[in-house]
Amino acid sequence: MSHLASVRTNLDPLFKESLKIMNQPLTRVASAELVAAVSEAGLGVIPATHFTPDEISAFCSLVKKRTTRPFAIALDVDESAFDTSHVPELIAELAPLLEELGLPTELTEETASDLGLLEPPSLQECFGAAIAQSPCAMIAQYGGFREPEAEVLEGAGIVNMAFCTTLKEAKVLRSAGCQVLIAQGAESSGARMTFEEDSAMSVGLMSLVPSASQVTGLPVVACGGIWCSEQLVALQALGDSIGAMLGTALVNLKESGASEAYRYWATQGQVGDTTVASTYDSVPARMLKNSFTGWYWEGSPIPRKVYQRLFATIEKAAAEAGRNDLLVYELGSSIGRAQYRCISDVVKHLLS
Repeated sequence: MSHLASVRTNLDPLFKESLKIMNQPLTRVASAELVAAVSEAGLGVIPATHFTPDEISAFCSLVKKRTTRPFAIALDVDESAFDTSHVPELIAELAPLLEELGLPTELTEETASDLGLLEPPSLQECFGAAIAQSPCAMIAQYGGFREPEAEVLEGAGIVNMAFCTTLKEAKVLRSAGCQVLIAQGAESSGARMTFEEDSAMSVGLMSLVPSASQVTGLPVVACGGIWCSEQLVALQALGDSIGAMLGTALVNLKESGASEAYRYWATQGQVGDTTVASTYDSVPARMLKNSFTGWYWEGSPIPRKVYQRLFATIEKAAAEAGRNDLLVYELGSSIGRAQYRCISDVVKHLLS
């Protein structure tokens, strides 16, 4: 049996429909309720990017209480050093905002926790915790699983999936043993999962899907601005697209973890209300414009994970302080089209 055929055989039992539906692992949207609901129709994805091993186990338990269907777990596989040596420069520039939000304005051993800058668990620890939950698929973000993890996945019969944002990344993932590509187009909400190219590069979904499919020969799940059946028909006609990963289109589902304001913009906003900014993430991310998205760090380079955790802490403090103008709403080009209220509506309209 060929590599491609065996992958299709492994994937087919995971979905109830001929077209595979998945949820994008957006932490503010993908609650346990939503992941379970998507699994009932397709394949729910647990957003474990920033989870500790204990949090992975706890979240999976919540999903398992709500469905007996298979699910996937998404992990950040970037193993760059958690280097905070240049953070004091960043904190000095942000000091007025940090003080306003009641956060420390200096990084010390005592304040590291309050700033969200304690070194996170290793990939190996999180990977081990995820494998223990017996997912049907594991999804790599910001890279691909390396040989030791890929061998574990193969031995356990777990499908090896990963995000790509360019054709070069698709080729790298194919060489590393990835079995299913998730092609993230420029239309997608949230951070771009780039790892091999200039982070400013942006490739549209309709260009990325067929090229990734044709060059690698791998099944491809399309991710970016998808909300209607016509898009899916077009994607399938372009190449070997086997499914769709939805983000913004799922924000207004009853099971979504999104706030009321998030839901409002997802259903009533326009593309012009979004921007691609690196304010809250050191890689470009598509989100709703706010009073802070025009700012960007021009100082010494800071590792992505360090940067992400500091700004996640800032956003959390902003929410507690009622500073809604500083909050992050990850919304893609399907903003204003999130009209679905339950997963059965999604299946009915996308597969009609």
